[in-house]
Amino acid sequence: MKKLINKINNLSRIITNFDNKFQITKNSASLSFYILLSLVSVFLIVFQIMQTSNLFASFFLANIIDIFEENFYKDLSSVLPSFSLSGFSVLLILNTFYSASKTINGYNRIADYIYFEVKNRVGWKNRLSAFLMFLMLLIVFLFELSILLFGNYLFLQVLKLNYYLVKVIQFVLEFTIIYFTINLLFIYAPPRRMNLKKTYKGSLFSTISIYLLLTLFITIINLVNKFSVGISILTFISYSLIVLFLINCILIIGLIINYYGEVNLFKLLKKKKLTFKKV
Repeated sequence: MKKLINKINNLSRIITNFDNKFQITKNSASLSFYILLSLVSVFLIVFQIMQTSNLFASFFLANIIDIFEENFYKDLSSVLPSFSLSGFSVLLILNTFYSASKTINGYNRIADYIYFEVKNRVGWKNRLSAFLMFLMLLIVFLFELSILLFGNYLFLQVLKLNYYLVKVIQFVLEFTIIYFTINLLFIYAPPRRMNLKKTYKGSLFSTISIYLLLTLFITIINLVNKFSVGISILTFISYSLIVLFLINCILIIGLIINYYGEVNLFKLLKKKKLTFKKV
């Protein structure tokens, strides 16, 4: 028993030392804040556009919202003004630009720290580049997600394939979506020129970890809905924030794996000082 406690203490010390070395939890919390601001702004803009064009009432997102809270959609519709290039909508667009660029620049800064190199990233061009990268990641993910949803309908309703075969195909599609989206981020973020050969290890680790985390998250939500009256939007957001924080931790570790490859990371913990060079 004493040996087990000592092993747990040693493991805890190693994890703490590793976290302090790369400030994983601190950086993850910061990234989660800006990602949350970006996603909320994007969601509200899309909500306003859909509401203006009378498409939102038949849009699948309205049904998803109703799962969590019956009156949430109606309350949000009554509070938010319609979309226009003035007032509240402009503030949302500016907030999206700021938060999205801060998110990508945050990944850039973390990658600089991991790679011991500092790339000059200042000025409005850098902000615009980071914002466009965020949009590209978002568009790629949504595009691949739409393919996944359409494919699910195609396989089950049109082609009428076996249910378990569809689940296998769905798993492959989901895994591929997450993997290539993460690869895009890992290629862009570091201060060095990267390619798939240099990013596949960290991307594979991050994809497997994130997929398992999301599976656990969905399972918990389903269990809560099954054994209780229902899940409130506040509870769902709380769970989502925890998942978002853990995903950022996983992505940062993925960046570390890409840099060090097969090198024993525990040897790095013995270094007393980290040195940087400008590129």
